[in-house]
Amino acid sequence: MKYFRFLVFITFFSVMIQQPAEGQTFFQIGYNAGFPDGLDSLNFIIDRYNDTRSYLDEEMKHVTYSDGMSMSFGSMIKGTGIFFGIGYTGAGKKIFAEGTDNSSKLIRRELKVKSRIFDIDLGFSIMNTDNLKILLGTSYSFGSFVVKGRVAEESAIRKEKWELYNDGNNLFFSLGMFLRIAMSAGLFIQPYFIFVPGDVFMNDVTEVNERINSNTYMNDPSPLRVKNNMFGVKIGLCLYNN
Repeated sequence: MKYFRFLVFITFFSVMIQQPAEGQTFFQIGYNAGFPDGLDSLNFIIDRYNDTRSYLDEEMKHVTYSDGMSMSFGSMIKGTGIFFGIGYTGAGKKIFAEGTDNSSKLIRRELKVKSRIFDIDLGFSIMNTDNLKILLGTSYSFGSFVVKGRVAEESAIRKEKWELYNDGNNLFFSLGMFLRIAMSAGLFIQPYFIFVPGDVFMNDVTEVNERINSNTYMNDPSPLRVKNNMFGVKIGLCLYNN
């Protein structure tokens, strides 16, 4: 149902931006590189996994980087310098650990951490010429922060299905700021920062600890909360239609 409501919203918004007061519409698509800040509890779980398995040849690394695709479309209202838009930002990272356990089998465990973020942007133009556009904006975002995992023998891991480890608490809301620099060649670069406003919007990853550290999780703190804060940059193509 939540995805249906979002599709209705996109349809309504797309109709609205086609009829601004002689506005300038835009569409951009690109690559997103993000550096998460606020995942200490998740990295604590990873450390616990590594520390309690002495047989590991390859330990699981912390989640300090994630990437994916991004896209957005919207309109700049002519004569005002104000713009608005909606978009999608994806960011994901896959990590793994492996080693030969007591059964003499090479066991591999993989975790996939992914954010799917739907953005509503609002801001104003600092510079708007045919050759260069510089926009300063704010974003109001909602989406999901999911942790999936799978474990199997290393030779069979690709056939194993991913399981959702934080099914009970993966939705979030965030605020952000960005600077978009669009050049005449159609290229753009957009540094940004998003943050979760307050503890009420944090995600609890206790379920993840229970799934991968089933023998020790009961002795660990709970809840284990994370914030989907992120510094990042988007680069790609941005097309304007006067």
